[in-house]
Amino acid sequence: MNALLDLKQTGTVEDYTTQFQSLQYHVTMHNSSYDELFFTPQYIRGLKEEIRAAVEPQMPTTVQKASTIARIQQGMLEHSKSRYHKLAN
Repeated sequence: MNALLDLKQTGTVEDYTTQFQSLQYHVTMHNSSYDELFFTPQYIRGLKEEIRAAVEPQMPTTVQKASTIARIQQGMLEHSKSRYHKLAN
């Protein structure tokens, strides 16, 4: 449980989601009373700030929905960064 609560995104959304879902599985194996109302805010809290800022206002109700929004935001950030670098050169 502590590993899940302490998990923070350091790489891609995909890597973070895989780690989160693995820990989520282990937690629910030992206590099935935890549900999406518990896991979704935990997932969002662990996202990088620039991604979390786009996910939180949409108030996703499941980890799956939150991860989809996070992946979209990650793609938009990568696109804008690459576009900025092209313009700067």
